[in-house]
Amino acid sequence: MPVLLAGADAVTADATVAAVIDAWRNGRPVLLPTETGYAVVHGRADAVRCVADAAALERQVGPLPDDLRRILMRAWPGPVCVSHGGLAYRSPVSLLVEEGMRAGLKLDIDESTEADTTIDRLAGLRGEALAVILDAGTLSPQALTVIEMAGGGWAMSRAGAIDQTALLELAARWIVFVCTGNTCRSPMAEALARKTLADRLGCEPGELVSRGYRVLSAGVAAGDGDAASGEAVEAVRTLGASLDEHRSQLLGVDLVAQADELIAMTRGHLLAILTRYPAIGGTMRLLGGVGGDVNDPIGGPPEMYVACAAKIHEYVERLSKELVR
Repeated sequence: MPVLLAGADAVTADATVAAVIDAWRNGRPVLLPTETGYAVVHGRADAVRCVADAAALERQVGPLPDDLRRILMRAWPGPVCVSHGGLAYRSPVSLLVEEGMRAGLKLDIDESTEADTTIDRLAGLRGEALAVILDAGTLSPQALTVIEMAGGGWAMSRAGAIDQTALLELAARWIVFVCTGNTCRSPMAEALARKTLADRLGCEPGELVSRGYRVLSAGVAAGDGDAASGEAVEAVRTLGASLDEHRSQLLGVDLVAQADELIAMTRGHLLAILTRYPAIGGTMRLLGGVGGDVNDPIGGPPEMYVACAAKIHEYVERLSKELVR
């Protein structure tokens, strides 16, 4: 008879981890909750293989396209499955699967095509074969998104919790401009970079994600939801850009980890990022480069904002030539 472990606390209990790891080491399957529903996890070679991250997938299938690597870096662990060469790969949201991989085990997921919200069906189908059943109650599963990888590229073959629009956003190169409060310098850089990149690509700023670029801004000491300063709004308007819909956001660990480019206004901002987040996801640089810091016009007359916007525009023009060759 399988061991039945029930309750939310059972997922993280040391005894549960030990029982599950022991079952896998002895070749016995386990029924676990994941983000896409209940699943049987075991060592069968013809099932969906568990991998920790994009780097682990590359060790099995070879180099990934850059945009697919960005998708998996941002979406895993999560409800995305990659199909390649007749096999499928997932990084499920499961502490127990993580512990199993950390223990050096090679794990596979045997899933139904429709998510199971309770243990009943799979437990009935597997019966005595299961070593452990972990019952976390009724789940609210996310639909699995399936990506087919072939011919050096990829395509979504089934939409799930992450649809095509969201995939393109995850696949894009994320360029994040950083200042202090995210109401003046970095929003101006964001707006001007969007316009400059769109002009260079021959598209509208709203189409940049579909062309492979997502342009954002944040502040190291920002509140959430503040509008750009009126002077900044007017300064970029004279250069053909808009900040009408801007809302400030704090630069957090998730955005730092997911950014391909962190572009700061001053050396002080670079130091703040390095001090708070020593593990940086992408590259980090000063917008002005050898030109130095972009000074804060806060409290100054409108002319100071106009001059600041002009300097930022000069720098983002140079940046756009680097990004789009």
